[in-house]
Amino acid sequence: MRTKSFQILVLMLFSVLFFYHPVFADTDCTVNSLKVSLNGYTECLDYQLEYGEIIDFEYIPDLSSIVIDVSSDKEGVLSMIIPNSILGLKNSDDKIIVKYNDVEFDYLEQIITDKNRNILFFIPPGETKLSVIGQKSVSECNISGIHIHDKCMPYNISNGVMVDVSVNNNDNSIVIQINAADNGILIINPTKSTIDGVFMVLVDGEEWDDTEYDGNKVTVMFPAGTEKIEIIGTFVIPEFGAMVMTILTISIVIITILSMKSKIILSQEV
Repeated sequence: MRTKSFQILVLMLFSVLFFYHPVFADTDCTVNSLKVSLNGYTECLDYQLEYGEIIDFEYIPDLSSIVIDVSSDKEGVLSMIIPNSILGLKNSDDKIIVKYNDVEFDYLEQIITDKNRNILFFIPPGETKLSVIGQKSVSECNISGIHIHDKCMPYNISNGVMVDVSVNNNDNSIVIQINAADNGILIINPTKSTIDGVFMVLVDGEEWDDTEYDGNKVTVMFPAGTEKIEIIGTFVIPEFGAMVMTILTISIVIITILSMKSKIILSQEV
């Protein structure tokens, strides 16, 4: 009787350890995603593996790189969505290095957006250590935030990937495009110099009640398949690029006119 009870206890302990393996059983991420944490924020890297399994995973922030150990009994393909911020990438032209068992190798294909890279990797049979190395000079925002108006806006998203962020000056809102594989949570805390007086959230165009407000910090519980979350405030600061150029041009014209008038006045006085 004691032997049977001991066996049951060992089996329960094994089950707990298995289901709480840091790669597969994180409550913040889905089964087909890997958790990356930095400064209290979490990013879930969604992936699809044709054959085999991921047996270990590590994010090395100082090197802007991720290391994935894959075990497979046949040739296959690994598709993974990697935010540019994790790899320290600021431009679409920034290059990455991929190594198979510490030997540099080409990857199959990649789709580049402003915020992410969807990369296809060839996975050979056996055990493979796959290293993806980005730019060592990590972006100021790194994993815990996203650039908007040249400032870093902190956010945390579970069961989804941030695709793009923009400002809608007409509606005084920040528009966030996401890719949501499952029900998830978005926590975002924009600076008051970007948006203030947040009072409403739209999810895919509909007013959303499953939202919590704490000053400028907003928590949105979104359903699977959500594509757009819009945070509306009393005002937003517009993009300044075109405005600055317009003001600069007008200023130059005014200065030129005033300078010409001054020369004419001086010449008349002489």
